[in-house]
Amino acid sequence: MASRHFSFKTGKVGAGAKHSAYLAGEGKYAERDDVRYVSDHNLPSWSKNGHEFFIAADENERANGRSYSEIEFAIPRNIADPVEYAKQYADQLLGDRHTYRLAVHDKLASDGGRNVHGHLMFTERRLDGYDRSREQFFKRANKAHPDRGGCAKDRGWNDRQTIQTLRREYEKHAKAHGVELDLRSNLAQGLSRPEPKIGPDKMRRDPDQYRDARKAEVDNIRNNRKVIAQAKAELSATEKELRNERIKERRQHSRHRPERSADRPALRDVRRIDDLPRQRDQERLLQRDERHHLEQRRLADEQAARRVHELDTERKRDQWRDRLTDRRQAWKACAVRPRDQQPAGQPRVFEWGAGKAEGRPAFVDHGDRIKPAGNPDKVSDAKIRAMLGHAESKGWKEVTFTGPQEFRERCAAAAVERGMKLADADLAKRFAPKPEPARSTEAPRPITPSNAVPTAPAVTPKALSTENQQPIYTASTPDQQNLNKAPAKAMPNQTPYDRVQAWKKEQREAAKAAPEQAKPEAKAEPVKALDEWQESRQHLSDEDRGLITRTEKSIDMLVSGQLAHQETHVVETIGKQFHKLELAAQDAKEKATPSNYPAFAKAHRERTGSPTLSGVELAKENAEKAADLAKKEPHRLRHAAIEKEINRLWATVEKRMPHKRKELEKSLEASKERSYGMGR
Repeated sequence: MASRHFSFKTGKVGAGAKHSAYLAGEGKYAERDDVRYVSDHNLPSWSKNGHEFFIAADENERANGRSYSEIEFAIPRNIADPVEYAKQYADQLLGDRHTYRLAVHDKLASDGGRNVHGHLMFTERRLDGYDRSREQFFKRANKAHPDRGGCAKDRGWNDRQTIQTLRREYEKHAKAHGVELDLRSNLAQGLSRPEPKIGPDKMRRDPDQYRDARKAEVDNIRNNRKVIAQAKAELSATEKELRNERIKERRQHSRHRPERSADRPALRDVRRIDDLPRQRDQERLLQRDERHHLEQRRLADEQAARRVHELDTERKRDQWRDRLTDRRQAWKACAVRPRDQQPAGQPRVFEWGAGKAEGRPAFVDHGDRIKPAGNPDKVSDAKIRAMLGHAESKGWKEVTFTGPQEFRERCAAAAVERGMKLADADLAKRFAPKPEPARSTEAPRPITPSNAVPTAPAVTPKALSTENQQPIYTASTPDQQNLNKAPAKAMPNQTPYDRVQAWKKEQREAAKAAPEQAKPEAKAEPVKALDEWQESRQHLSDEDRGLITRTEKSIDMLVSGQLAHQETHVVETIGKQFHKLELAAQDAKEKATPSNYPAFAKAHRERTGSPTLSGVELAKENAEKAADLAKKEPHRLRHAAIEKEINRLWATVEKRMPHKRKELEKSLEASKERSYGMGR
């Protein structure tokens, strides 16, 4: 049986020179004795051989590109001249369209026979007749001026159906030399499952312990195929023999046909003779059905054995996964134990009690301090958690840390999570838990009538809250308390929509407390502000809204201190975002600026030289002005909306972090200078 090996491969940049040397048996591959033939074809003028060509491909192709493509095909053993066979196939496939190197190797096969195969290594760049230099050959192609660019790549090699087409062409080439090949998959041919790869006999690393099992499985599959092929051949020979016998019997019967007679028993004997071939055919069909049934049973047994193997593999995988999960859980639990037989009066060594590191030292307890064991520069989070857990077991409520800044920060974060106090004021301030927003404990005040005249609010600070240490401000008049001011528990960065929702909530609470005083009132200022804000935001583009949202999030992150170690980067980002908003407002303003001189009036004055216009001409001029203003009205509204959002964001900065105002302004100016320096 001819070998069905046929593969299509590609090589990345950097592997072309090495592979070309392997095909030719040159360089470090000079000791190989299986190279039978090597030839290079369609080389450009600057290349002496294929090795030099693929060296240039490695140097000049793009970094993530392909240096070469390769077709590796097995040559049937019954081919008298393998070299001529390979040369004809290469010329038929590539011709003079590509530069390629052809090599024929002949080495010992695994079954003791000859393993004759060919390597066709080529470039995907298609030759077009232009003479190019070494560097220009591998440049990007220029369709308008082919002589100025490099050779264009043939994208047909990237098609998914290329390998199927190549296999069909190779089948035709082999058939022309008297060899029948079927390179379809086993599934397409109706064969059993494919053979697993046995792998090399000698490994550079540890030997493969499963190679013998794979080899035995391959031998079993091949033996089954031989048995099936032999049974099919015997069945075909038997059927052929039966057909010949039936034809022979019919011929003999036609020669000795009895004459018409009244002897009925003789006719019955003749009929019995005629029924013999039919009975034999029925027996053969029964035998064939029995063989088919046995074959089906054998295939079912193979499938059942394969399923048992898969279930066994899955069970082992589940066991290994459960064991690994147990180890991880034990590792996360940070179980430590004191080491046995430690001398009295010496620091106590604690070791891991579970996990992969079981028995290894975790930390050392010196009494008033705990030090990690091992490399002090590489302390894992599990070891930090174990040290803090031991400190808690000793009754420590307040801890301090020494060592590198990164180690101290990790320890402080883990200690805060456990509820332990930090002696270092700087770390305690940075990793302090976020306070909850203060809640007003005052009873809701009644709503004043709508005809009452509100007085000017006198704002006075209350006492500092012991929870968040922030002053809470309230207004002195009930009218302003209910309508014009946001609730006391509202966050400073609330949008108009949030302030209206808080105002409505207070209204509902006040109506429940004093229902007799709840009367319909005029639209309050938060509601008016919400209407104006929503109306102005309708004129913003999607890019403007996204930029405003990102700026608000950056301000929240800077205020909350979530990225305290990247505060400079956050300030720089906010400055860039403010600069982008100003550029958007400037662009909208330029587009909204009306024309200084309508085109109609200008053309009239140039044509007539008269500074005055008639009534009709004046009406046309006014119509042009109105059309120009209507066309630029959306840009004016967008400019006004962006300006409002910029002012609102700066007001948020001023209210929530006034100490960062100057730093943000400096970042904005730096962003402007960089933009202007780039040639905007």
